[in-house]
Amino acid sequence: MNVQTLIANLALEDEAERIFAAEDLGYADAPEAVAALVARLAVEPSRKVRETMFLALERIDRPEVRVHMAMMLDSDDAFLRNQAIGLLQRKGAAAAPVLLARMADADPDVRKFVLDAAAGISSSDLEPIYEAAMRDPDMNVLIAALEHIGQQRKSRFKAVVEEVFLKANEPMLVCAAFATLLQIGDAASWQSIRQRYPTAASVPNRSEEHTSELQSRQY
Repeated sequence: MNVQTLIANLALEDEAERIFAAEDLGYADAPEAVAALVARLAVEPSRKVRETMFLALERIDRPEVRVHMAMMLDSDDAFLRNQAIGLLQRKGAAAAPVLLARMADADPDVRKFVLDAAAGISSSDLEPIYEAAMRDPDMNVLIAALEHIGQQRKSRFKAVVEEVFLKANEPMLVCAAFATLLQIGDAASWQSIRQRYPTAASVPNRSEEHTSELQSRQY
């Protein structure tokens, strides 16, 4: 069966036929089917068919697939967003350029989803995304960046995290930077921590976990 017939079959009434068409397009590695699969995802009612379509798109390993997945980060459909994030993560460093491009989006939610995708990729090619996020004007994006940097113990960002910690006025942002410094675990950060919080008791809204960690580390 040729590619154009398979593309046409994506709109058949029978769910099984749509699944077979999507599977065959993936195995055919047909780049001309990418746009059709993406377009059908927006209207496809069956979750099983949608899942098969994403598998097909993953098999068609072309740059345009990554572009479409990155553009899907602003979808109102959580299933589409999550599937797109997962596919981009599995592409690894190859997804870095399209993710970085989306960090320029005006919507802070999109920028946060970019960070979610980047967090699942272990590659230095993703570092510019964190650099951009640490300059982001939206507090929620910046907090998300701090959380990911802390979880991954990205010590090269220690200086900029310390700067946020010392200069931020929003309590949530200060606490996020504080937690990130604790996760990075560099003893030299103690000077910054002491500058803002002379004693553990002076930490505002501190959790027992953070206070205990601060006291046990003895920077």
